[in-house]
Amino acid sequence: MIQDLRQTQEYAQYMRQIGWQSEKIFNSQFSISNYIYIKKLPLLPFSVAKLQRPVGPIDWKEVEKVKKKYRIIKLITEETVAKRTIWIDLRKSEKQLLKEMKPKTRYNIGFAQRQRKKLIIKIIDGSVLSKSDFVLEFLKLLRENAKRLRIFGMPQKWFEAQVSAFGNKCFAVLASAKGRLVAGNFFMVSADGCFYSHNGSVDTGRKLMAPTLCVWEGIKEAKRRKLKIFDFDGIYDGSRVLRRWQGFTRFKRGFGGEEITFS
Repeated sequence: MIQDLRQTQEYAQYMRQIGWQSEKIFNSQFSISNYIYIKKLPLLPFSVAKLQRPVGPIDWKEVEKVKKKYRIIKLITEETVAKRTIWIDLRKSEKQLLKEMKPKTRYNIGFAQRQRKKLIIKIIDGSVLSKSDFVLEFLKLLRENAKRLRIFGMPQKWFEAQVSAFGNKCFAVLASAKGRLVAGNFFMVSADGCFYSHNGSVDTGRKLMAPTLCVWEGIKEAKRRKLKIFDFDGIYDGSRVLRRWQGFTRFKRGFGGEEITFS
């Protein structure tokens, strides 16, 4: 089991920056700790909390102590996280990973690579990203994408907080054509995993198959960082809430890998 993104100290820092409190719950029997995130309800003496994808068994007596301390009236476990994802084994060679992809995905990567005169790819470390204009450019791309797909667009403050909290444990893969950003992906890293996160593209980028190439470049960067698993961080799991995920679930499945279901 890899360390999930939500159980890293960087994610805890991010959550604190956007108004949540964090507590560690410890299981002394297994020497395992996990983060629980708490949000006080406005104008009320109560809170809600999130405990998502913990590593190992939970000591529920410790959870009860936190619930009592913060007067938590609802504990969210997996309701806001997809119960299914895809893992790609980064210990395999690039040749093997390409072989395990669906033919269309493999073709799209090759097509995009042949557009090198039109398509420029940059990999930018989070510590550099936070000091550049790329944050605002990438946010604009994300908002255009969210509007097109009619999904939630991340507030600027939240994205900036992620970049700030993760620093060199996050990176962006950005594709430009004729000096304009046409596609991009943002990835965050735990101790042994790389997590697919935000993405966006415009029509020009999609015609050049830039979104597919950005993911492939992200996978290769994760391999260079000696990580073990690339986690697509959620696919459609059959729930009504995630029904709109069916389209990009097909996109993610094109890269191969193993489907993982969380209990």
